[in-house]
Amino acid sequence: MLASCPFRIDVNNTIATINRELALLKSAYNHGTEHTLSKVRFVPHFDMLQENNIRRGFLQDEQYLRLSRECAVEGMWLVGLFETAYAYCWREDELLTLRIGQLDLLAKIIDLGETKNGDQRMITMTEHVFEVLVRCAGGKKSRICVYPVRRRS
Repeated sequence: MLASCPFRIDVNNTIATINRELALLKSAYNHGTEHTLSKVRFVPHFDMLQENNIRRGFLQDEQYLRLSRECAVEGMWLVGLFETAYAYCWREDELLTLRIGQLDLLAKIIDLGETKNGDQRMITMTEHVFEVLVRCAGGKKSRICVYPVRRRS
């Protein structure tokens, strides 16, 4: 199976993308075996490619302070976005779709809802994130996004 992969590795197809495609193919085969009248006799073995997606480039203290100051110049919403991203390392979509209704400011908890596995994701706010989010959330309705960022189209 891997013999077909090397020619696909280029700027448009990362190793991680190829692994996701192989996982989808394997899932399709497994799904085919689950029917009463099996559509697939056996599931072939799929060797996954070795991924090296270790995160690099963590902020140094001086960089953090400089970015924090620059965010403050732009506005409290950017300070909140930066501090939340820095504290929890969330995905961009999780940050930009965070709504006021997901914040429990009395309990200092952010409710991100359920994971794909059905587990509840409740995050305890750090004191600094709490202070910033209180200022970001002030006077907004529960359906409003915490950070008023215009999405790129």
